[in-house]
Amino acid sequence: MESAPVMENEWRIQRPRDQRNTARGICAGYDDEIYAKMRDDDARTQAYRDAITKHAPGKVVLDIGTGALALLAIIAARAGAVRVYAIEVNKDSCRAARQVVSDAELSEKITILEGYSTEIELPERVDVIVHEIIGEIASCEGVVVALRDALQRMGHPGACLSIPHRVCTFVAPAEMPDAEYWEGRTPCIVDPRSTSFKVWEFPERLVLAAAQPFEELPFNAGPDGVPTVQQSDLVFEVAKPGVLEGLVLHIVLELDALDVRQNLSSWCSQSHWANVFVPMTDIEVKLGDRVHVAVVTDTDRPTPEYTFKLRVESDSVMGPSTSATTVH
Repeated sequence: MESAPVMENEWRIQRPRDQRNTARGICAGYDDEIYAKMRDDDARTQAYRDAITKHAPGKVVLDIGTGALALLAIIAARAGAVRVYAIEVNKDSCRAARQVVSDAELSEKITILEGYSTEIELPERVDVIVHEIIGEIASCEGVVVALRDALQRMGHPGACLSIPHRVCTFVAPAEMPDAEYWEGRTPCIVDPRSTSFKVWEFPERLVLAAAQPFEELPFNAGPDGVPTVQQSDLVFEVAKPGVLEGLVLHIVLELDALDVRQNLSSWCSQSHWANVFVPMTDIEVKLGDRVHVAVVTDTDRPTPEYTFKLRVESDSVMGPSTSATTVH
């Protein structure tokens, strides 16, 4: 029996590397507009509020990346936390957070600390770690390094709870956003050196097969349970014929392990998180074709790296397979 033809050919490019593209650079570059979008994402803010209100009373809480609004720290303090340590690296945001906490008359309960969490020492161990250093690819803002360190050095060993509980990044083969998608939207200007771009409210009609997870970050599995390198070999069966023009990525957060109602997804139309589209060389696919996607995530570096290798297996050869690397 003859095996199905496999389309072969590869290309590899990378996003330009500079300090702004490192995980630290991304976090340090947050501004008031970004913080406002996060706050105004009602589903996100309410899910965090519910989880923190449930777990913070009577506890010592650490908030990593508190931001200019100190929003999660204030929620924890008002929910009955004994003390809250809130860390922020951006100097202007740190100053603003102190003012917001003072205005809320919570300065005796919330301590704002300036710097990277990996370089700060707390005077005591904490019971709960709250964080939202989650990117459009979950780990791209440095959450893996930050959480492994915080759980190891700052949390009570074996008894420190993370909020969120877990986050996964999903990938699916898809067509490029088309004229119908861009109608009425601000055009997307992409750096020609980049290998990905962000899109909000990606249309499901352009997705060629059901999404699958390639990155899982189980924050409550302990510091060694949050992997720095992950490899996935995924096989998608094309459910909609079309032209495979790239891969679309989205995230799903589980705030509380026992309450799926608090799950968040960047597929949601009101989410402040965008979807990420990774363009590839066009490949025509038909119903039943198999799309193989091998993904390697490496977050144990200043700039987390994500490598996607794509191969299409079909009954007829219709185009080359491609490979691309996205650096965030």
